[in-house]
Amino acid sequence: MILSSQGLRDVIFGEKPMIQTREARAIDEKQIQPASLDLRLGGRVHSMKTAGLPSANQTVEEYIGTCVYDMSHLKPGEYFILSPNVCYLIPLEETLCLSPRHYATFSPKSSIGRCGIFARIVCNNHTAYDRTPLGYEGPLYLEITSFIFRVCVIAGLSLMQMRIVAEETSISAQELEQFHSRNGVLFDKKGMALDWKDFVTKDNRLLFRIDLDRDVVGFEAIETAPETLSLFQGASCKVSDFWRPIPRPPNGRLILRGNGFYLLATKEYVRIPKECCAEIVPYDVNLGEFRTHYAGFFDNGFGGEKGTAAVLEVHLMDTNFGFFDGQVICSMVFQKTDMVPDKLYGKDNSSNYTNRGPSLSKFFKGRESEWR
Repeated sequence: MILSSQGLRDVIFGEKPMIQTREARAIDEKQIQPASLDLRLGGRVHSMKTAGLPSANQTVEEYIGTCVYDMSHLKPGEYFILSPNVCYLIPLEETLCLSPRHYATFSPKSSIGRCGIFARIVCNNHTAYDRTPLGYEGPLYLEITSFIFRVCVIAGLSLMQMRIVAEETSISAQELEQFHSRNGVLFDKKGMALDWKDFVTKDNRLLFRIDLDRDVVGFEAIETAPETLSLFQGASCKVSDFWRPIPRPPNGRLILRGNGFYLLATKEYVRIPKECCAEIVPYDVNLGEFRTHYAGFFDNGFGGEKGTAAVLEVHLMDTNFGFFDGQVICSMVFQKTDMVPDKLYGKDNSSNYTNRGPSLSKFFKGRESEWR
């Protein structure tokens, strides 16, 4: 089970906390989401010679000592600019002391995934990203690289989310069909629930198709953006400084440039049932040489009543690639939470993507109207 907001409070504020902080900076209730916890940046930024992982018998601090070429301390209120295509390691405020039956998984928040920022979690003595071993005790570090833009960050900023898992509880296609028959999981543009026979599933995953049948099908990142993207000043950035809109392709086929970064949207509008959460899973190389997402968590209640289009963060490899309207482009797996969260996505003012249509990141003015 994935721990819900109630379960997270239990392991944060209980007698034997499993989520702690480095310097007694208490975890804020605002960090607790329906099925995840927002994690905060610490006050050190390590500029690395290379991305990479510690060995199985090496702490992250020991690994940093072999690969760092610069280090900066951030005082409260000071900012740091991440240069494009440079790898940084930043310790997080939160540390873990998990029980032997729990592990943690991680994903960037959708707002930074939509900006071409590649972020992953590294932990001690572990040779894999974004997932701790069972019973992990120790610090967490953020490895972060901005592919396109200069990016401005400050200590205490939340860029990553964490889920605490007690056991694997993926929802089967049969269970998902029952959820859909009761309340609706996938909808079309008009807000009509799709017939289950129109769903595409594989290995208990829902497959999503690309939508090229709209006036603006997406956006291309401007590699020579004149401004620095601030990740802590709200909707302060002008869309045209960072993005070029992509109009509807005349023949239904869109050719994207190799090594470029793009935002596209799905035909399907998804609604996550209150009993479960979901995650976009790694791309299938059989679909093409590209990634389709950098932020994968979808919390209970996402999509409101009639679903929301999923935004795809597409990064191509070296070769140009052509997409056609309706092409399968990504998949989503659903997992049960230990209980229905007492706070659902979109039920308070902290949720940023509550409208049905696709949206640019929350850092941009007119982020929804520009897409329309």
